[in-house]
Amino acid sequence: KEKPVAVQSENNNVSTLKKLALAREGDRHRASSYDRKGGNSDFVRIDPGEARQIMDVQGAGCISHIWMTCGELLGNSRQLYLRTLRLKMYWDHESTPSVDVPLGDFFGLGHAKTRNFSSVALTMSPEDGRGFNSFFAMPFAEHARIEVVNDYTQTVRLYYYIDYEKYESLSDRYLRFHACWRRELPCMGISEG
Repeated sequence: KEKPVAVQSENNNVSTLKKLALAREGDRHRASSYDRKGGNSDFVRIDPGEARQIMDVQGAGCISHIWMTCGELLGNSRQLYLRTLRLKMYWDHESTPSVDVPLGDFFGLGHAKTRNFSSVALTMSPEDGRGFNSFFAMPFAEHARIEVVNDYTQTVRLYYYIDYEKYESLSDRYLRFHACWRRELPCMGISEG
């Protein structure tokens, strides 16, 4: 009997550790809340009603990882900021965001409560899920902008880093990432009729 031959294909969508040795296209970059003065205040302060831009990149690229954690400056542990901080993402100079969701819901945390959990695309840990991670690929052809809007009554501190790759251009095959959160308060239900 002939032995099977292993076929290597760059189009193989199966993710293995062998692919770690392959050269990747583009340059790696990070947008983050590091202390610009060199100290240990590695967060941005977002006051009530403020919209804080946390990433603004020209050109083609793809976000590969987002990490965030946050808290109130006054140390209140109610975590209402998870539902009242909004994450907004704009691709390719659009005027309406492709992503407009509460921060906690984007990372899989419903009802403004943190919990440890892990999935392929999202993880929340350690210490009761206070570190939020997203591994969704978010490509853009011309421009990417991310902001966080504070609809909360308290000032919050946001720690973050956003890892992304920059390319010469982006193939037309890549679609854009979208996420939208809507609710009706109070919920009027479904009309019978």
